[in-house]
Amino acid sequence: MKIAVHSSHYPYPEHKERYISGGGEKVARLVSEGLVEKGHEVTVYTASNGSPSQSIHNGVRVVRYRRMGSIGRTSVAPKQFVPEFDDADVIHIHNTTPPGVFSGLLHSYTSGSPAILTHHGTDRYVPEGSIIKRTLNYLYAEVFLEPILSNVDAITIPTTAYLSESPTIEKYRGKVIEVPNGISTEKYYNPELGNKADEIFNICSDNFVVAFIGDLIPKKGPDMLVEVADQFDQVSFIIAGDGPMIDKLRQRAPKNTKIPGYISDEEKIALLNRADAFCLPSRNHTEVFPLVFLEAFAAGTPVITSDLGTFDNIVTQDVGVRFQRGNKSGLSSCIHQLANSQQEKDRLSAAAKKNQKNTGGQVL
Repeated sequence: MKIAVHSSHYPYPEHKERYISGGGEKVARLVSEGLVEKGHEVTVYTASNGSPSQSIHNGVRVVRYRRMGSIGRTSVAPKQFVPEFDDADVIHIHNTTPPGVFSGLLHSYTSGSPAILTHHGTDRYVPEGSIIKRTLNYLYAEVFLEPILSNVDAITIPTTAYLSESPTIEKYRGKVIEVPNGISTEKYYNPELGNKADEIFNICSDNFVVAFIGDLIPKKGPDMLVEVADQFDQVSFIIAGDGPMIDKLRQRAPKNTKIPGYISDEEKIALLNRADAFCLPSRNHTEVFPLVFLEAFAAGTPVITSDLGTFDNIVTQDVGVRFQRGNKSGLSSCIHQLANSQQEKDRLSAAAKKNQKNTGGQVL
């Protein structure tokens, strides 16, 4: 079967500065490569980091259109909206940011092929960025999204628990299919590599380590970690990732907090294996199912996160601790809870590793 995949961004084999490659984009890659392994022919249509290109990576043909600019962090490639696509039996759309969605709908309309939309969380207006970005975000979330959902043939989400956070998606429950995220777990458990993290990140070997890995954007709450970090004497905070908040976070970070920016996969695995807890203080309903939770579980690392309903089936009391979203004192209490109880940390760590082994081993 020929499958056409549309995503605003799609990961390059190597890191590219100022090119989004977050959880939604990684899911697009995992799904596309998994479909190739099942014998399907997959072509991805996406924006480039600059010049146009075509390549084949892990069996997936990737067509990248010339980037002519950006709105916020989203690349704008006008040729995405010119109907010159190849024939396809199915159109798979990743709803991360609008360009890929409109490109996929256009492909479905011109070819008559059914469209499946994988929803990554953009379904309500969040007032962030410039006036232009805010205006476009409002129009997309509040005007265009419902007609889009009406016109696709199926909607996949990684957890139906997200419906409790999304009245918009809830309206289309009849066409919603749960397809949980998955990763290849073997590479993430590497205690030997974890031993190198102290040197890589300049961590005191005796310290309890709290790690954050992700986009440095308001909805993920990295600023909350910076604001509570100075309450802890023998805890090191490593906030890894890139994004529009990085400069302000670095300016405000206390001495026990390091913000290295983007880190490689090897450095990420080292950090997850060294960390005593992984923390994602998400405060925003647009989070769905962060892949980094699975990566932390695979490394045997307990998770600290907020009480967003979409996390209910992912971060249970067996594998992590949770606090009221946006509540800094609650976040501090969770960190204190694990930092002051080796027994509790060990219990959660063992359960996290077992949970991931039992439920997360299949790559989509």
